[in-house]
Amino acid sequence: MKKLFLALIFTLMLISCKNQANQIPLSLTPENYPRVDGSTATLPLAISLRSKITGENIKSLKLSTSHTKTNDSFYELINDNTDLLLVYTP
Repeated sequence: MKKLFLALIFTLMLISCKNQANQIPLSLTPENYPRVDGSTATLPLAISLRSKITGENIKSLKLSTSHTKTNDSFYELINDNTDLLLVYTP
């Protein structure tokens, strides 16, 4: 649970980063959002994060978001089919 909390804090810090020279906020859009995979237990977290970051509708994200489960998601990361994992301890 502590690791999940730390990962969430790190994600929120990353989102709030700004370009110091121009003070332009870092933004992610649906087009440049990273490919996320992980355990099925983290689906609500993945959906909520994407909705908050990109402004997409949660209902449509629930229909279009899926994870391949913990073990398979690591293979997806190794094979460069995903950019970010949201998993519990493997």
